[in-house]
Amino acid sequence: MANCLSGIANLHSLERVILVNRIIINYILNRRTNIMDSLKFEISTATQQQLQRVQEVLNDVSSINEWQIAPYVDGYLVSLKGINMQIANILTCISALGLDAERLYEE
Repeated sequence: MANCLSGIANLHSLERVILVNRIIINYILNRRTNIMDSLKFEISTATQQQLQRVQEVLNDVSSINEWQIAPYVDGYLVSLKGINMQIANILTCISALGLDAERLYEE
């Protein structure tokens, strides 16, 4: 980040503040993408064959580091841990197996 700041000495003070703020925000956002996230999904009742396919799909998603499937209410709870997981991609993959999936939000 220090290299980014060295070239702004000749800018006017307001331009300098704006540029420094943009650099800091980009730095924070880029660091944020490397933080481990946890996601939870509820999937509908599934056969053992469908659960096996869900496991195969989860193993194939490179952004998922850990996963667990457990019985939950009227279906299953899928708990995921990973970096830069794409929620829409995960929901699409599960739905493609003929299962209803919904993201759960923790309070």
